Amino acid sequence: MLASLARRSAIATLAVAIVAAVLPARAQQAPPAAAPGAPPPDSQRFDDWRRQCEPPQPGKPETCFVFQKVVVKETGRELLAIAIGYLGEKRIPAAILTVPLGIYLPHGLVFTVPGVQPIRVVVETCTPQGCRGGTALSDDILAAMRKGERGEVTLQDARQHTVNLPISLKGFTRSFASLNK
Repeated sequence: MLASLARRSAIATLAVAIVAAVLPARAQQAPPAAAPGAPPPDSQRFDDWRRQCEPPQPGKPETCFVFQKVVVKETGRELLAIAIGYLGEKRIPAAILTVPLGIYLPHGLVFTVPGVQPIRVVVETCTPQGCRGGTALSDDILAAMRKGERGEVTLQDARQHTVNLPISLKGFTRSFASLNK
C-alpha cells in the first residue's frame, strides 16, 4: 500500500510539473474568442467539456487535454478548472485540479465520481493563478466518469466550511476519446 501511495504521489507530482510547464495559465483562462458559432481554432467542444491542444514543442508531440470550468454565474468568478489528459512517456491518464487561492490547504481536494471511492488530491503548489493538485486516474474512475452524469470536487474555504463544486460529465466520454492515447 505504501508503494502504491508513493507511486500515486510521484504521478501527481509529474502531472503537475508537466502541466505547469506546458500549460502555464491555459487551464485558468477562457478559450480564445472565435466567430459566433465557430469553435476556437485550437479547441473543440463536447457538450460541457472542451478539448484543447498546445502546439508541439521541438522534438515533442502535440499535447492535448480536455477540461471544464466551474464558474459562479452571477460574478463570473472561476472556482474550479479540471484538466484531464495523458501525461508522461507512459501516457498515464491524470487530472489536474486548479482552485482559487484562499482554500484551507490541510483538507486538500476530494474528487468524487459516483460508483467509485473518492480520491483525495493533495494541493501541491499555489501561484497567483490558483492552487493545483494532480492525481492519476484509474480505469475504474474513468469508467465511472464515462457512465456518470455528474462528479464533484470538495474543498474547504479559509474558514474551514465545506464547499462542493459540481462537475458535469456530459460529453466527457467523447471528449476523452478524442485524446487518442
